[in-house]
Amino acid sequence: MEVAFAPEVVGVRDSKNTAPRLAFAPTSWRAFLGKLPER
Repeated sequence: MEVAFAPEVVGVRDSKNTAPRLAFAPTSWRAFLGKLPER
């Protein structure tokens, strides 16, 4: 998985398959990460 950060968007894609791609607003990305269990 590749994650790219820009001021307006966080992009996520599979490093072996370049399509499809997902894009999140930075606030949505932080909310998503905050819901993951810690390991």
